[in-house]
Amino acid sequence: MRSPTEPIPSRPLRVVSWNCNMALNRVGRGRTKAERLLALEPDIAVVQECSDSAVLDGMNRIVWTGAYPTKGLAVFARPELAGREYLDADATRQWFAPVQFPGLGLNLLGCWAMHHRGQEPRPARGRIHATMEHYADFLAGGRSIVIGDLNDHTRWDTTRYPSFARLTTQLDAQGLTNLYYARTGEIPNEETRPSLYWYRHRDKPYLVDWAFIPSDWIARVSSFDIGEYDAWHEASDHMPLIIDLDLPLPDAPELPQYSPRLMDALSVAARLHVAQVRKATDVPYLAHLLGTCAVALEYGATEDEAIAALLHDAIEDVQPVALARRAVAGFGPEVLRIVEACTDADNHPKPPWRNRKEAYIRKLAAADRSVLLVSASDKLHNARAIVADLRRIGAAVWDRFNRDADSIWYYRSLVTAYQANPEHAEDLVAELDRTVTEIERLASAAS
Repeated sequence: MRSPTEPIPSRPLRVVSWNCNMALNRVGRGRTKAERLLALEPDIAVVQECSDSAVLDGMNRIVWTGAYPTKGLAVFARPELAGREYLDADATRQWFAPVQFPGLGLNLLGCWAMHHRGQEPRPARGRIHATMEHYADFLAGGRSIVIGDLNDHTRWDTTRYPSFARLTTQLDAQGLTNLYYARTGEIPNEETRPSLYWYRHRDKPYLVDWAFIPSDWIARVSSFDIGEYDAWHEASDHMPLIIDLDLPLPDAPELPQYSPRLMDALSVAARLHVAQVRKATDVPYLAHLLGTCAVALEYGATEDEAIAALLHDAIEDVQPVALARRAVAGFGPEVLRIVEACTDADNHPKPPWRNRKEAYIRKLAAADRSVLLVSASDKLHNARAIVADLRRIGAAVWDRFNRDADSIWYYRSLVTAYQANPEHAEDLVAELDRTVTEIERLASAAS
């Protein structure tokens, strides 16, 4: 059996559904039922009639549902598939388990259609059809599987209540096809591969376990099998469904690609600011540079803008200035231009605080999108730090700043200046506005 830490397989995804007829982990003669199931090497296992305490070694149990702790429905999966229960799962629908695999772009609805049992607050007849209607959005999108013991077949359909035909029509409307018929070419009531032997009698075969998959995935099923009676009847009256699917990967979003320049810039920033810490703390100054870069990236920074965010204080705070400017220039003229525009002074000693800040605010009027993005990212990270410190130590936070500083005036003026420039990033500046408002509220309460 594969190690649970092995990467997601490049071979087909194996999905197994099996009604284990209880006692999945009970030790008896020979192997446990769990060991039998694991020998199939499933990536995803839908298991009916297992207890709430059931485990499959090396697999995560994503969900268990049922009315009785000894008998329910569970979905297991290999850990690296990162499966999770559907956030809008309806806990009152006890015999259906909706699970999502975001990395695969796959939704799976595990089923144990208990038509006449359980404690659901709805009529038993039509329960499965109501569930399919309820989860219509979950099943939409062409990347869903419905699988399990559906406890139904057209042989039991009547003119007044064609249960299985209705279910098939419902799922067909979702683009989901009955895999058994599509794979075997057989027709209803002439099937040759049963999935249930009533009370384990070989002469009482039925087909009640089913899988429905997207129609355009049929050609991607490299293997479809139902367990043989001789191999499985001692363990259960149901035979496992075993599906190997060459699952088409979901359309990947177009993510920004970053070159090694970004990591080089981080290394340069760490060296330039190695001896610096945040005001009156032991926090390395690099934390602020990383925070500013993170904010910029969250609001759509390009690679040049992200590099400028890492280096935005280099010319202002690192001496000799010529060394700092040369380091920044090494990342190209655009990065240098942004960093210089975000610098309020490059001479030492610095001019008076108020003069510097007023000049910085004035030049924001002519700044372009890139400069505004990096500048506002810097100010938002600083403003969030002030909010955290006001909550922790109150008005004492102002002791860290230049005695001439009027930080609340400065941050409110920055917001106004950003808003006046049509190139500003609206969501970013709106977040800064909210953060500055919180500074004002906390400062007022602390005074």
